[in-house]
Amino acid sequence: MAEFAKNNGEGFKDKSFPPNNNALFWSHQHDSDPTNNMETTYGRVKSWMPVTEFDANASLWGSQGIKVSGIKQGSLGDCWWLAGASAVAEVQKRIQNVFVDEELRDDGIMRVRLHQKSKAYEVAIDTRLAFQDKYSNVSKPDKADYLRTINAGKSDLGAWWGPILEKATAKFYTDYANMDGGSTEESMYMLTGAPTMKYSNSAYEANALYDILKMHDENNHIITGGVSRSNNYQLYSGHAYSILGVAEWQGTKLVKIRNPWGSEKYMGPWSDDSSEMKAAMAAGFKYSPANDGIFYQKVSDFKTLFSSFAVAMTQDWESQTKDISFERQSGSPEIKFENQEVQNAVVGFTGWSDRMFMNPDCASEEKMESMYFQVYDSNGSRVSGGDVTYNRGSYSSISSQAGAGWVRFKNLAVGTYSIRLNRFSNVNYKKNGGNIDLTFQTLGTKQAMAIY
Repeated sequence: MAEFAKNNGEGFKDKSFPPNNNALFWSHQHDSDPTNNMETTYGRVKSWMPVTEFDANASLWGSQGIKVSGIKQGSLGDCWWLAGASAVAEVQKRIQNVFVDEELRDDGIMRVRLHQKSKAYEVAIDTRLAFQDKYSNVSKPDKADYLRTINAGKSDLGAWWGPILEKATAKFYTDYANMDGGSTEESMYMLTGAPTMKYSNSAYEANALYDILKMHDENNHIITGGVSRSNNYQLYSGHAYSILGVAEWQGTKLVKIRNPWGSEKYMGPWSDDSSEMKAAMAAGFKYSPANDGIFYQKVSDFKTLFSSFAVAMTQDWESQTKDISFERQSGSPEIKFENQEVQNAVVGFTGWSDRMFMNPDCASEEKMESMYFQVYDSNGSRVSGGDVTYNRGSYSSISSQAGAGWVRFKNLAVGTYSIRLNRFSNVNYKKNGGNIDLTFQTLGTKQAMAIY
């Protein structure tokens, strides 16, 4: 539990994450990027206020219960986190599991569960958020009618779970600025603890992409997709979307997508107002168009318009973990695991994300380094082929930013396997002293896999 202090008539304040600029940014963060000036952005903060003081009817989940539209992005460039959180909330139980407290507490303290290094951590915060003037040409006292949150805000249905969870994540990552820019792989792992996998659309044919999406959808995995290029269909470049599933209609393979902003402007084939969708609905296709962020695309359009998609493999796993430590600049331990029954499986490494350090550029012996690994069978042959998915094609990367990296197996054969860790040629492994500390984790759908 965080250290809290009670102030006369002001409720609780988290002394370990005080409501001031130190919670928002460190003065030297992002100085090398003149387009990302945190001091200018957060210089607009006028006050910090508990959400129950700002909103007399404040509710964690809003007037209609848990909705995926419970998050509204603010000034921070954390759409990667917002999209991941929104995708987690597509299944109510998943986002409820993130929160230790089921509703806003009278004492102003809120607790959530976040994951790193294959463990869950309880993070406690107060509910004080940073507010700025709501209207640029009107400056009034600290009244709710004239203020709005500078970071994530209350949803249109009155839900505060988004900004509360964003603040807890900011504390977990040392401050809000450390959440600027990222990938949904990171957010989904941090929120669920489930192994994640990223697929590059360019590496697969459209039908293969459809089959992968269908497989993950049938296993109720969380899926997000990223658009990284401009297009003529009003999809937002640099934005992340939730993938809700797939469908097939009269031979046309479709992907169901949702914009976490809760509205959409997609204007391509199979959009809500398209001739294709109208004809399909007239013929019996089950869909109710609305400006709710949901739309369909042909899988061939998804392949070209989206650059990649990420998956959090949330299901019941039988898991084993082992902490390992080895010299930073050379050598690595021999890691073996044994699978005693044919099963779907995932193995990988987790460590401390760079985001958990005040300045990602500063040296620290607690930091991990980006590395990569491959899996070999008992004959010394690399395990590969269509039933094996490495997150970077022929190998899996352990990203120091995400703090994790995985490889997925379909019907992994019985046997003993070994892991070979390797170093990237362009990473400066001399910068941080001490050893690299990682956690190796195995996950099986039928039984745990022992680690040696």
